[in-house]
Amino acid sequence: MKISELIHFFESKVPPLLQDGFDNTGLQVGDTGQELTGVLVAVDVSEAALREARELGANLVFTHHPILFHALKKITPRSYVERCVAYALKHDIVLYAAHTNLDNSPIGLNHYWAHRMGLQDCRVLSPVSDYHYKLTTYVPTAEADRLRVAFRDAGLGTQGDYSGCSFSTEGVGRFAPGDGAHPYVGAAGEWHQEREEMVSILLRRDQLSTAQSLIAGTHPYEEPAVDIYPLQYHDPRTGAGIIGRLEEPLSISELTDRMRSWQPIRSIAHSKVLRDPVRKIAFCGGSGAFLMKEAARQGADLFITGEAKYNDYWDARDLVTLMTIGHYESEELSVRLIYDLLSQKKGIFAIHRASSCENPIHYVK
Repeated sequence: MKISELIHFFESKVPPLLQDGFDNTGLQVGDTGQELTGVLVAVDVSEAALREARELGANLVFTHHPILFHALKKITPRSYVERCVAYALKHDIVLYAAHTNLDNSPIGLNHYWAHRMGLQDCRVLSPVSDYHYKLTTYVPTAEADRLRVAFRDAGLGTQGDYSGCSFSTEGVGRFAPGDGAHPYVGAAGEWHQEREEMVSILLRRDQLSTAQSLIAGTHPYEEPAVDIYPLQYHDPRTGAGIIGRLEEPLSISELTDRMRSWQPIRSIAHSKVLRDPVRKIAFCGGSGAFLMKEAARQGADLFITGEAKYNDYWDARDLVTLMTIGHYESEELSVRLIYDLLSQKKGIFAIHRASSCENPIHYVK
């Protein structure tokens, strides 16, 4: 298959528009029109990862962190970023990153962590805004089911674990076709009334163009009426951070032992312990201290993230126990998550988890 096919498959599950405004997720380097020879999944793009990809015959390196955050004005051997870009271009290796869109996704990093930790009744700490829209169109009653089925078959109108979701109400449409019109019902120049259904569905922002194209190809009218409204609807599973509860309370030492059983945690720091044992846990991979106050507001006993500033530990003292486990350590599981998601694509291609993943932070033992 083409590299673009695999990327399109991934983006259908984890849309790039879920990324935060500062981010640069998605395609970083290379031509996605070439045939896919293999995939290497890593946390970061590094020279070692690129060499490993070439040795394995993989021409797509898929990472969590994007290598390009800022514009390059030159490509020289001066910095590791420039060297990696040059190496990838020289050897036709495509670089792709799924960063904060993977963090914010309902099948993303934070939910994956919560599942591994056994958290229940999970919801995000900070839902994504400006993401959902309501689309309404008006269709003759006899054709309404055909349109609803078309929406469903295109994957539109999905809410949580439910598909084909829509709402309809009946009414009367009135119009007078002009002399150059070719009306589905009625006659040119004559006033017409038609029993119609108003069909409404909930869409993500990236689905709007698909829905409009589908209406243009399915709706029987020459000029279908379509209303589109931005919503303040917040999906409790889409956004930054996550909070849930353990089935049974655990002491902080028991909780850290559980984390260490499946995460490469080398060092743990925390603020003043306010509750021990703990049951309600909040988590945000990477640099998630900005969510600490929200975690406290939602009743978390413990808020875990990758890294925080010195004053964050002071600010936590009267709010919640803040725990940091290392930026890399909190996001290393992104390799397993991306591997699992890409493996769902049907096709014959090799996919590898990088053995060359490297934490840029080193610890004194």
